[in-house]
Amino acid sequence: MLIQQQRKNIRIGLANPPNCPGVSIIIPVYNAEKYLRECLDSTVRQTFTNIEIICVNDGSSDCSLQILKEYASLEQRIIIIDKFNSGLSSARNAAIDIARGKYVLFLDSDDLIDSELCARAYEKAEALCADLVFFNAVPFTSQGVSTECFFKYPVVSGVFRPTAIALFLGQVSAWNRLYRRSLIQNIRFVEGLYYEDQPFSVEVNILAQRAGLIDQPLYYYRRDNPSSLTGDYRTCFGIFDSFDAVKKVLCKYGVERKYGTLFAAYEVVNYKNRIHLLPARYCATFFSEARRRLQGVNWPEIMDLCQEYNRRFWPWSRTERYFVACLRLGGYWAYIPRTLASDLRNIKYVFYSLPIAGRICEWCCVLISLGCRRDK
Repeated sequence: MLIQQQRKNIRIGLANPPNCPGVSIIIPVYNAEKYLRECLDSTVRQTFTNIEIICVNDGSSDCSLQILKEYASLEQRIIIIDKFNSGLSSARNAAIDIARGKYVLFLDSDDLIDSELCARAYEKAEALCADLVFFNAVPFTSQGVSTECFFKYPVVSGVFRPTAIALFLGQVSAWNRLYRRSLIQNIRFVEGLYYEDQPFSVEVNILAQRAGLIDQPLYYYRRDNPSSLTGDYRTCFGIFDSFDAVKKVLCKYGVERKYGTLFAAYEVVNYKNRIHLLPARYCATFFSEARRRLQGVNWPEIMDLCQEYNRRFWPWSRTERYFVACLRLGGYWAYIPRTLASDLRNIKYVFYSLPIAGRICEWCCVLISLGCRRDK
């Protein structure tokens, strides 16, 4: 079935048939012809057959739409929404609007899912009457699949609330869980935002009363897609807008004080993860904004959470430790040696980014502070 969405972005609805699908798989598609067939194959081969596969062609300029039509001609469970390009959030929202499944699963068009994912997640959700079912993932490239899971979840048995376990409340990927559709029927992804998963997932995690876990890799996350936004340094500054949206969600539900420290720690984790992507000429601006946002935080408490989060998900590199140490010390000056060490030609970017008078005073204050600490 092909649905054309007009420029007015009108909401599209489908009449509910007598038997609604158990799971709606939502796949936003934009110029994904290289990986799309593999992705679609992994959905149509699900052992749980009571599914619908909603593919949203977000104005692709390659052969993605033709591939979707080819598969839809052979597989009646595939629904295509063809719309003008307006971003990942808009594509997911368009699919949520027409989804009929009892549960919803998000799948990126360059990723794959295990043939048992829908069956196992659906069974777990029904057994626990769960709003969410988390599952694990493994990264992969064209060279092969990693032997290590993407997430290292705490041991959880039975049903739980995401807000009761900090590491689950901080889970903000859209693709690592099955959602009860009634839970997300009034929630939408913020359009025009990079890292749109974060505010959406935080709101879902706050609202979910019952969650379950399948701590086995059922999702395959591609790491070698050169067109992926995840590896594009130009999106790094979008993390600030994303956290602004997260804070609005926390305020909306009156839990900013209760969870503020946790998400400050999550901010630190995100900032240090993205510093690797930035060319040296942008580091000073990024550092200054991150530091401004973290002023007045309880660093000892935050670092405990950061260390726990990274112990379970990925280890700290030396560069990341150094970056966070500089954030705590309060000066970009401490980050300069690393910037220059990568390439001495970066010196001009360092000095371009430092207002002389203010920075000199800042350096002196930090040096005096460091001297006082050594004396103690």
